[in-house]
Formats: sequence, C-alpha cells, structure tokens
Amino acid sequence: MVVGAWPWARVVARVVMRGRLGARSGTCDFALMIETADGGGRANDAPRPENAYGIRDGEVAAALPDRFDASLYFIGHIRTPWHRREECPKNARGSDAACTIALDPRWSSGLKGLETASHVIVLYWMDQARRDLVLQVPRHYAEQRGTFALRSPARPNPIALSVARIVRIDGNELTVVGLDCLDNTPLLDIKPYFASTDSVPDAIVGWHADRKR
Repeated sequence: MVVGAWPWARVVARVVMRGRLGARSGTCDFALMIETADGGGRANDAPRPENAYGIRDGEVAAALPDRFDASLYFIGHIRTPWHRREECPKNARGSDAACTIALDPRWSSGLKGLETASHVIVLYWMDQARRDLVLQVPRHYAEQRGTFALRSPARPNPIALSVARIVRIDGNELTVVGLDCLDNTPLLDIKPYFASTDSVPDAIVGWHADRKR
C-alpha cells in the first residue's frame, strides 16, 4: 500500500513484527520505510545487521516490544555533508555547516509565516540508530548511563531534536545551520522556536555539570 509519493522517494506501509520490516506473519501493525525511487539512497539503506554498530563494554540491550503503538509520516528529508556516523558533529552546536531541509511539496503551504522566524525546532528520525539499548557508554564520556539520561541517538524511538538557525527559505526547502544528522535523514516535524517559552537558561544536567568541574 503506497501512502505517499515524492520525487526522491516513496513511503511504503508494510506488515511488521518485532520491529522488523517485511515480516509476513504474527502481530500486524504498520511502519514506515523509505525506498528511493532511483535507487540512489545511502549505501546502508539496505537492512543492516542487528549488531552493525556493536555494543560497547558496559552497555545493556533490552528486548523490543512485539508491536508498535502508533504510526507517523516522514514529511521530508534532510541533506547534510555527513555520510558516516563518525563524520557527524557530537551535537548540533558543533558545526556551522549549512544543511537543507527538503519538505515534501504537499506540506509546503505549512511554511507560511515561518519566514518571520529566526530559528526552528527540527525533529528528525535517526533511522540508522540502534533501538534496544537501555544502558549506554558513549565514546566521549566512557561512563555508563541510562538511555534517558543521554542525548544519544540510540533509543527506543530514535527521535532527535535540534534548534536550527534559518538562513533562507526557498519554496519547500529551508537552508539552516545547527543540525547533526546523516545525509538523507527522514524529517518528522518543524516548529518555530520561541525563546520566551522554549529557553530555560538555568536548567542543569548534574552529571554533565560535575564533569566540567
């Protein structure tokens, strides 16, 4: 069942079981999979081995649920200079590279008024990340912490959030600065950033603050 068609890709709904695309039996839900129309997607668009990124010493994986609870639409994709995980900046503030958010043209009217904003919140789907880790040992911290105490892309729902500065908007494309994802990462949502309500200057993460002392 085709649920969308874009010049660069199409979204196909497939029966899934235990989070794996293409299963034909068992509990039925729908998930989204990107298939490039011209076959020119990332080399790792093919199903990757379950342990492709490995588990570091001290990390713990959990069994994934048998079924999904919801569905979503990828509303576009993000073009960045980075094609390998090792090339990506450690966080979105770690690079001033210009990136392009290519919105599916069907949603382009939704950008009306956004040209008056200086920054946007960008939500995107880290489709190359593991989804089963509950305890992690990030390579730049080398200390075990829970997944929900980290900003790692490896999480049950690999949703990333960045606040990006708008450089320009041209039709259905936004040029922004302040992203940290691989090229062709699926886009989930765009929201205007309101400094009056979104900024919490006195917020702290204790374990991170302690490392800097």
